[in-house]
Amino acid sequence: NTLRCFTTPGCYPGIRCAGGANPKKLSLRRKWEEHGFCTDDLLISNNDNKKDSQSTTGKHEQKTTQKEKSSKCLVYSFGLDKSSQWEESMANVFGCEVFAFDPTSSFPDVIAPNVRFYPFGLYQQREYDGNATFESNNNILAQSNHYDAIDPKKLRTLGEIVEHLGHEKQQIDLMKLDCEGCEYGVLKQLACHRGRRDVNHPNIHTKPVIKQLMVEFHFQKNLGMRSDQDILLAAEAIQCLEQDGWGIVSMEKRGCGEDDAEYIDEALKIIKEPMFVLFVTMRHLQPSEERESRELFSEVVKARTQVLTVQRKHLNSYGKMNQWPDEARNEWLSKVRVRKDAEENYNLLFRDRGIEFDDVDTFNV
Repeated sequence: NTLRCFTTPGCYPGIRCAGGANPKKLSLRRKWEEHGFCTDDLLISNNDNKKDSQSTTGKHEQKTTQKEKSSKCLVYSFGLDKSSQWEESMANVFGCEVFAFDPTSSFPDVIAPNVRFYPFGLYQQREYDGNATFESNNNILAQSNHYDAIDPKKLRTLGEIVEHLGHEKQQIDLMKLDCEGCEYGVLKQLACHRGRRDVNHPNIHTKPVIKQLMVEFHFQKNLGMRSDQDILLAAEAIQCLEQDGWGIVSMEKRGCGEDDAEYIDEALKIIKEPMFVLFVTMRHLQPSEERESRELFSEVVKARTQVLTVQRKHLNSYGKMNQWPDEARNEWLSKVRVRKDAEENYNLLFRDRGIEFDDVDTFNV
């Protein structure tokens, strides 16, 4: 039920971008890689970082390198395949520092200005019982006709990568995750983890601060969802994301290859189409936004309930609406106006939970 809700537009809680803006996408040669995200959030983050950097001018001049880093938005991208156009566009258009990772691809260490490449992949957490145990996703990728098996020596936890790059004290403004089946374990590690250390991976306790997630979700047997246990792990990851304050910004359907369109029985209850892949962008609510979301949506629920209560009362008393006296009709209309105001206030910042968001505008460079 958790996964059915997540894959159904309007069921899982949604959120708008900063200032109530809608997500946009970058124009790319490979159109299937165009996905919506909060472009305004990156611009705001850049401006905020520049202000922070300027406010410390003249202090700790020996830390110039760190100051330069903190004045740019920070982007992690896992899974390049054969193209780095999206990563290069993020650096060119938004001035972000981009760190790209893929253990199955070969790129130079510096792909382009502000775009660095590392041949690392991500470990995924696979057990559902709450123990922080890990395995590589090489067995999954070995089952897919599109990928080779990955050398476990090339895999790291997200915490290890953050620490290796010296980003422990920096916010990751956007993390793109297209790791062909490891996403649920990685997201569980990110959202469910509360500070435990794993003896084999001591850096798992490092929980980075991430503002946006762009994730390709797979449901195929060859791409990670091999058993009922994997269904439970995926559901727990989604539950933790919601509890941790992540809302959906954009949801777009994509397709897998014909060779990968094989599913276990439980996955067939989740997917909407034969080659179902879902690309979802999520934004992390700040504590103040989370409180505001609850308060505003509470007003929406209260107002909708009052409309139904008054409507039911007058239907019982007078019958059909066209038979209501003016006093009853005016009372009902006043409750409807309150409901519309509450919904409008909520939707200024948070997406209506009943609306599917299909069309994403292209960011105007």
